[in-house]
Amino acid sequence: MDSKEYVLIVEDSDTFRKVIVNLVEKYTPFETIITSSYKETKELLTSKNLNIFAVLSDIHLPDANNGEVIDLLIAKNLSVVALTSDVSEELRKNLNAKPIVDYLLKRSPEDIKDAVEFLNKLKRNQELKVLIVDDSKISREHLKTLLKPHKLILLEADNGIDGLQRLDENQDISLIFIDYEMPGMNGHEFTQKVRRKFSKEDMAILAVSSDGSSISKFLKYGANDFIKKPFSKEELYSRSYTNIDNLKMTQRAKEAEKLAEAEENLLRQYRTAIDGASVVSKANTKGIITYVNEALCTVSKYSREELIGKNHNIVRHPDMPKDVFKDLWETITSKKPWYGIIKNRAKDGSHYWMDSSIFPLLDKNEEIMEFISIRHDVTQFQDYRESLEKNLNLKEKDFGEVLRVSKAYENGINESNILSRADLKGKITYVNDEFCRVSGYRREEVIGKNHNIVRHPDNPRELFKDLWETITTGKVWKKTIKNRAKDGSDYYVNTTILPITDENGNVLEYMGIRHNVTEIIELKNEIEESQREITYRIGEVAETRSKETGNHIKRVAEYCKLLAELSNLSEREIELIYYASPLHDVGKVAIPDSVLKKPGKLDENEWKTMKSHSKIGYEVFKDSKRDILQTAAIVSHEHHEKWNGTGYPRGLKGGGIHVFGRITAVADVFDALGSNRCYKKAWELDKIIDLFKEEKGQHFDPALVDLFLDNLDRFLEIRDKFVDC
Repeated sequence: MDSKEYVLIVEDSDTFRKVIVNLVEKYTPFETIITSSYKETKELLTSKNLNIFAVLSDIHLPDANNGEVIDLLIAKNLSVVALTSDVSEELRKNLNAKPIVDYLLKRSPEDIKDAVEFLNKLKRNQELKVLIVDDSKISREHLKTLLKPHKLILLEADNGIDGLQRLDENQDISLIFIDYEMPGMNGHEFTQKVRRKFSKEDMAILAVSSDGSSISKFLKYGANDFIKKPFSKEELYSRSYTNIDNLKMTQRAKEAEKLAEAEENLLRQYRTAIDGASVVSKANTKGIITYVNEALCTVSKYSREELIGKNHNIVRHPDMPKDVFKDLWETITSKKPWYGIIKNRAKDGSHYWMDSSIFPLLDKNEEIMEFISIRHDVTQFQDYRESLEKNLNLKEKDFGEVLRVSKAYENGINESNILSRADLKGKITYVNDEFCRVSGYRREEVIGKNHNIVRHPDNPRELFKDLWETITTGKVWKKTIKNRAKDGSDYYVNTTILPITDENGNVLEYMGIRHNVTEIIELKNEIEESQREITYRIGEVAETRSKETGNHIKRVAEYCKLLAELSNLSEREIELIYYASPLHDVGKVAIPDSVLKKPGKLDENEWKTMKSHSKIGYEVFKDSKRDILQTAAIVSHEHHEKWNGTGYPRGLKGGGIHVFGRITAVADVFDALGSNRCYKKAWELDKIIDLFKEEKGQHFDPALVDLFLDNLDRFLEIRDKFVDC
């Protein structure tokens, strides 16, 4: 059998046939096969062994005008959606009696879209497990007959005890139909036992009974819904799919919650890793200490209470020049990190040295919130250096002692770092054991080679150009570098390259001192990736409710990123809008389906309800301390504002609209106009361009419109790359 999945289209009208084929191939993953008569359909099903997923079939054909083709398709065990322009009551009753997926009127292309949506719904729910628990074989067979065309896996039990056994054997059951009156264990008892074992998020329970008085009791014990006998096929399908869709929505929400919990856990681990490996403190914008970890208390010999609320002057050593701290403060208050080695004085008067990195932490507006200092104790290193200087300055000192101290100093460096040395041409002349262990290369494999042997292709060429220009002028170069080991794995190192000079300042060779920070970098990357995935998944949930494709939010994110780059925003701002823009319509989760999915024009009250999604999205994220979610709050709130002040929800105007909102407005409207929606068809590109020209300085930021139109080919590349299936 052909591995492809087909939709068979049985239609004698050329016009409707073209419409159906176009919609099926555009909006579903299936290929199409076409027949136009009963005879042709029968010959196809007899002569070819095709993998037909479902059938969209007209009822009235030139050679079979009484629905004979539907009976033929049912006999072949195919899932059928019947199409007809006949609205008679007699035909409706006749079709309801047949085991088909459904029937739809074909009056316009919009009606055909409903049929196409049935195909996608069948595909999404294919092979979901359904359990029917009923002591009446006739009732069970009736339900199985009605549900069979929907491609579900149907299980059955004739009493509550057997039903529980089936659940133990198949814990991935999604939907249960339970009868009230059964011997041994009635429907209420069965429902209660199921809910003691499974939550409502695990499966949906639909009670089926002719006794209307049992409704409240069923719901009390955990049923999701109730169908009273006798029921129509339409009611059965509607309630079944509604509960399945609700179940999936809840499961997606739980997955998002688990991701959020995982992110929080990773952040805790990250903080623990930093706290455990470093001496850490934080200070406010005035330099007052607001946090210290245990390691700082240990090395400084001050308690946490003695340090919090004080300036770092409390541990300043008088040997340190004032110029060092002046440079430090000027650097970090200009929003740049500062690196250096500082001598401090402990509470008992003893000294200690810290290799310090001080970072300003910025908010979404690029303003300084606080400073964080991460330090490593290098007291032994610095004391050895001072000892050497002192010894070398005393000519009468025994040089044997100098050599001994020098050797101890060398051993200390060698044991705690990844070391290498290179000649003036960059050729490796020495590596220590730690270099070989981390890189996976033997010493003889790297001596005489360039450091390119461990260079990772992800590093830009400019990085190494800057390195070489720095060290060849006799300056020290510091950066974190991503390297590649011999086995292809990645590792990260904090790297310091020092030029070694003679007494005249001439460079003799270069020494590389590195610390392996792979675990910390990978943990940071995992945290950031989790945060990005959470925002994207939440955005997908919102778009799924409004029947948008996942590619809509992908395209909007890519358009926003490109516009931000063209607008010369900072790298961080580009990253923020790229990851936050998928959440621009998250507020639509709270909009009722009657408004969100209405195919026609909204009335005044409905439009007011629809517009509220901007404020809802803002309220969800406004209090978050995460800059991505803060950006999401801005994007949600302001992407429907207009340059001329006629937008909503606040009627902001011109530059009063945040650049994130202005960028998202252009990206969202461009994608919306070029996409089919439930209430409109996609616009032609020329018409879209004309609209942007007309709305330049009205709806949209004129500068952004110019950037958009001047780079239209790049936006079209994105559109074509993430085209809807």
